[in-house]
Amino acid sequence: MNWVAMALVMWAGSSLANDSAWGPFAGSVSPMEEHPTIVMESADIDIALREDRASGWCAYVLYNEGPATTVTMGFPIYSGGGDSPVGRHEQVRFSSKVDGTPVAVRTKRTGKAGTMKEVLWYIKDVHFEAGQRRTVINRFRQPGIGEISNGESFFKYIVSSARSWRGPIERLGIEVHWYGKELWRQPRVLPREQGYTGTPEPHVAADGRTLKWRFVNADPDWNLAIYFWMAENARLLKEQGAAG
Repeated sequence: MNWVAMALVMWAGSSLANDSAWGPFAGSVSPMEEHPTIVMESADIDIALREDRASGWCAYVLYNEGPATTVTMGFPIYSGGGDSPVGRHEQVRFSSKVDGTPVAVRTKRTGKAGTMKEVLWYIKDVHFEAGQRRTVINRFRQPGIGEISNGESFFKYIVSSARSWRGPIERLGIEVHWYGKELWRQPRVLPREQGYTGTPEPHVAADGRTLKWRFVNADPDWNLAIYFWMAENARLLKEQGAAG
């Protein structure tokens, strides 16, 4: 049996906000070490953000180029430290289907509790016959998004660990939608953040609330780091500044 993590996140997570912030973030599909025969043919990731929660729909098509094998896959919810949803396990919602059939998942925690390295894994075993192609769909919903003391909010989704499947991702598509309150300004991405390669510039929809990325033969060494201001927070900070 091959032990594989199904996550576009890394084992050693790091919330790159200051001490007054907490930022849970999630991931998608990748082995903990490079898998010798399983290729990720496509990955489609759709994330919905609101001021009080983040949810996602992630579909992966995987193909086994080698002999029959069983892979243990895990989808992680990463802590940002502090009051994170990893510590509120019962509030996280997760489900998974393989080829349209719901599959049972089990949970496992890694990393020190209450720190930015704490991870809650949703784990399942998936069998591949030789030459078999399988579609895995994960859905998640977690309470809260990242918050910084200056009033800005953020969301992170670590993509780079998907590189550990065999070869490049033949097709990678990501969409992030903001369905929350009025935005003060267009969401921004960080080109580089504290030592790891940052987010490529997205295509921005006309409404300013949807960010899109499309890649062919992707070997992502980058991660999503999206920051945005809600108009309500901006107004409050301006009022506080005027009062001060």
